Formats: sequence, C-alpha cells, structure tokens
Amino acid sequence: MRIARLVLISAFLYSLVLIVQSCKKDDSVKVFGYGNFGFINASPLDQSIDLYTKNVDDENAQSIKYNSDSTFSFVSPKFSYAQITQGNYLFDVKPAGKSNTLKIDTLGFNEGGYYSAFMLTKKDTANRDSNFIVSFKDDLISSTAPQRAKIRFLNFSPDAPALDLAIADTTLAPIASNRIFPSRDGGFIEIDASSSLILQIRQNGTSDVRYELPAFNARAGYLYTIYAKGYWNRDSTGTKAFSAVRIQNKDNQ
Repeated sequence: MRIARLVLISAFLYSLVLIVQSCKKDDSVKVFGYGNFGFINASPLDQSIDLYTKNVDDENAQSIKYNSDSTFSFVSPKFSYAQITQGNYLFDVKPAGKSNTLKIDTLGFNEGGYYSAFMLTKKDTANRDSNFIVSFKDDLISSTAPQRAKIRFLNFSPDAPALDLAIADTTLAPIASNRIFPSRDGGFIEIDASSSLILQIRQNGTSDVRYELPAFNARAGYLYTIYAKGYWNRDSTGTKAFSAVRIQNKDNQ
C-alpha cells in the first residue's frame, strides 16, 4: 500500500514538472495577431507593378510577393483586404517582372486593424517623377446610422488644385471639400443612401465639374472610397487623363 502511494506521488510530481516545463516553453513562443491591408497603384504613370512585403519584426519572415495581375488586384470594384501578421513591414514596389525598385517604405499593422495604402507619384524639384506611399487605417467597425452610407474622398491627382466631391443636381454642400494632393484625411463621411447616386468632382469652391462618376447604388451600411487620379492638365489623355475611381471598402455584413 505504501509503495502504491509512493508511485502515485512520484507520478504526480513528474506531471507537475512536465506542466512547468511546458509553461516555460510557451513563454518563449511569440504569438502574433493579424491585421488586414490592401494596396493600390494610384500613380498616373500607367505601369504594372509587383509588391513585395516582409515583416521586419520577425527575423524568420520571408518576403511575400503580390503580383499586379493576380492576388494584387485588390479592386474589382470591391476592395479586398489581405490578411497579414501584425507588425512592421517593408514595402518594396517594383515594375512588374523587374528587379529595380520604384519605392521602398515601412508600414505598421496592428492586430484587427484594416489598412489601405496607395502608391502615388509627383514631380520633385528637378522635375523628375518621385514615387511615395500614403496609408490609412480604415475604420470599418464604427456603426452607420440607418439608411446611411459612408464615403471618403481622396485627391491623388499630382497637379490638381484643391478639389470638392459633390452630389450632382443638388444644392447641397459638397460631401467633402478642399481636398489637396496628396490627401491625408482618410476618414469616412456619412451620406444618405441612394439607389442612383451621381457624384461630381469640382474645383474647390466652384461649380466647374471636371469629372462625373457613373451612377451607382450607394447602399445603407456600405463604405466607399472615391479617389481622383491622373493629371489635371487638360492635355493629358488616356490613362493619364484626369478621372476618378470608386471602390467599395465594406458591405453591411
């Protein structure tokens, strides 16, 4: 009987040792949460690009490539957020299929956050094309009032003046006004939902309509981004001409 008790006690103590060792091992394991990001080439230079990302906080991380013609197509027209481990990331943008770099930047992503990043181009002091990245933390969590949608307006036209985003055929004040390049305000603004919403981009403080977007169904609870792109200069043609893009950041689910 005494031997049996000793065996049980020994087994119990051995189990405790295993538990303590297991806990110590777990303490050394890094647990990462996940964020979400999307990336858009909003440059007027009209070139396909590849995006390479690498978590600089993880010494074992490998570079991940997003091809411009596959998973990198984040707009169609719904903005698709790719899941990414939280941390600081090196973003290396290259021309599609080539090794030279157009822009390198570091962006941070928190657990549970949603982020959108855009590559833009402007002229430097020597009149050369200079690429850079702007990023926003997208608030997809805050509730939207009943029968309301949310829109944000970004000016990514490098030579455009301050711009307004307004609803066509109304006397209402612009949804967003005095947006200068490059827009840094990524906040969403509530508007009334509409089954056929027509938006116009105007020079700030005027009725001069430079671009009118096709009518679309602005659904209640949905979030949208409108960004101006291309060159304001009227001599620009094709993909470099001034225009705007609408993307859907979130539905009401």
